[in-house]
Amino acid sequence: MTIQRLAFITLCVPLFSVAKNQTFTADEVARYAAEGMPLSYAAGKKDAGIILSVKDGALSFKGLSASSGASKKIKMAYKQVMRKKSSLSKMSAGRSINFGSGKDSVNAGSYHSAREEINLSAGQTMIIKSGILEAPIISLTGSVIDLTACCVIKSQSLQLKGIYGSAIKAINITFSQSPSVSCMLQGTIDMYAGTIEKEFIILGATEISIVVDQNEDLSA
Repeated sequence: MTIQRLAFITLCVPLFSVAKNQTFTADEVARYAAEGMPLSYAAGKKDAGIILSVKDGALSFKGLSASSGASKKIKMAYKQVMRKKSSLSKMSAGRSINFGSGKDSVNAGSYHSAREEINLSAGQTMIIKSGILEAPIISLTGSVIDLTACCVIKSQSLQLKGIYGSAIKAINITFSQSPSVSCMLQGTIDMYAGTIEKEFIILGATEISIVVDQNEDLSA
């Protein structure tokens, strides 16, 4: 699949958009960017989150229906992790957690908690499986970001960042601030190549913005 890389394209999400699904082709992204216009999408008021996908050179967004099988399955995964919260390997810090690895970073059954921010980075693949991230601001960096039942607590925003030269430079996510809303990430994004394995599901997300690099093509 191919989609032209563009400089600092922002896919902004107005909070109360009525659009349930929207797909932007590579040509549409290029036209909007050339005109300085943002490409936008928002989860519906009753949606449980946002689903992001890349297929045949197109960027697609859709709301995660609260009554769908996918929504029920991911909420069940969230509950399963939270039930084991007390037994997870916990790393707690007063203000912030900053941890980096030059290669892969594997976090399985881990619980990171900080008062202000969490910054985890990997030179290659960032892996979080059945874990919890608890902080107002969270940043995950990697060539590939592989998240399985990655639960998020008390977060205002979370950023997925690519390493230097990545096709997708950053994905910025804003979560619902309602205490009754569960927040979790599920899926694999190859930030360097600019591809997504099937779908990337963000439970509890209300807004999303994406920054894509320029000069080359995203390909799979």
